[in-house]
Amino acid sequence: MNPNCPSITYDISQLFDFIDDLADLSCLCTVQTLSDNNQPYNKDWIKEKIYVLLRRQAQQAGKIGEAVRES
Repeated sequence: MNPNCPSITYDISQLFDFIDDLADLSCLCTVQTLSDNNQPYNKDWIKEKIYVLLRRQAQQAGKIGEAVRES
């Protein structure tokens, strides 16, 4: 992190509450098929993708932290 840039800290449940409080939120993703249709996804799909991304980042940070402590 850059010490000159302000940061915001929040819990994932706060992020999900924020998403749930939005009147409308969706995501269109292009599906690689013969017709290349856009597939709509709702808030639950978006929250699942965020959760998976953050879990992976936390696991990677844990592995890096373990490697630093071992050296």
